[in-house]
Amino acid sequence: MDGNELKTIIASDLVSLVAFFTPLAGMVLLITFDVLGDTYVGRSYAKWSGKVVTSGKTRVGFIRKMITYSVAILFSFLLDHFILNDFIKMVIDKDYLFTIISTLFLINIEYTSIDEKVKWRTGKSITDRIGDFVRRLKDVIVKAKDIKAEL
Repeated sequence: MDGNELKTIIASDLVSLVAFFTPLAGMVLLITFDVLGDTYVGRSYAKWSGKVVTSGKTRVGFIRKMITYSVAILFSFLLDHFILNDFIKMVIDKDYLFTIISTLFLINIEYTSIDEKVKWRTGKSITDRIGDFVRRLKDVIVKAKDIKAEL
């Protein structure tokens, strides 16, 4: 076996490995955006409350979260792929549902963190603001229907 043959074998193995984990790309991207948002809001809140914010501390926290969440998604995907997916598909026809639910759980953790920091800073959480918007939108729709009925 010469050097070119070995490089070809290694390259094809790496391509196969990347192709195997391709379904995780979107989930890891969502988690990355969520962690970036939480990091930004956390830094902003820390500056607002007078705490010292350093890039080193931010970097370590971001990298630690990303590694932890990526490994969690990876293991849930492996568990799903090799064990759970066939059983879940007997009930619900959706591939990798366990992995999707695990990812949504991690996204919820980050959203909750962002939401509470916004509430601490402004007095009103994102969830409360969304609820208020939906209630006002509902009132506008009801009033529009009443006006339409009068015409």
